[in-house]
Amino acid sequence: MAPPGETNDLDFSSLLVPMTVDVAPLAEAEEVQANALIGAAEIKHGGFCVSLTRDKARPRAAAPPHARILVVDDEPATAALLLRMLTAVGYRPVLARNGREFVEQLRRPPLPHLVLLDVMLPDIDGIAILARIRSHEVIGQMPVVLLTAQSNLADVARGMMAGADGYLTKPASGEALFGVIKQVLAGVPAAHTV
Repeated sequence: MAPPGETNDLDFSSLLVPMTVDVAPLAEAEEVQANALIGAAEIKHGGFCVSLTRDKARPRAAAPPHARILVVDDEPATAALLLRMLTAVGYRPVLARNGREFVEQLRRPPLPHLVLLDVMLPDIDGIAILARIRSHEVIGQMPVVLLTAQSNLADVARGMMAGADGYLTKPASGEALFGVIKQVLAGVPAAHTV
């Protein structure tokens, strides 16, 4: 097991250890804030948004037809619905109900093509998980869509500043769910394709 500060901590054992997160440079922070403003309007209109900043930073590759999606949500009814919806259209979803189960799922190959991450979990904040992913040298570019009932501008900006690829509000319609997944997977780095 790697020490808590180890950057190639593939088992994510340090996920639940408090850590500091680097603040984005001012120019990038201003761009993310502007994108968050656009995103908040998109959320009110369609229930989701995709980060323009993250989208242009990732190389394009063909989206895998049967992508593995790690759903991280502690609400049983929401998790069951998401799993059914994703399976029905051909995705391969797996479930984690908290931060510890998230860590366990990352230990099981293959890595997910996308993480659908609830913000409010019983043992850790989803933003903290996202920050840990973004600081990781091996999986730092893994696509992450935040899933939350929080839809005001400050919440969207917080998620985008942490490095979210997309932001989806609860309750999510099928159209919003599949829209954000399709857009984010369209920018999946080639290393994650099946």
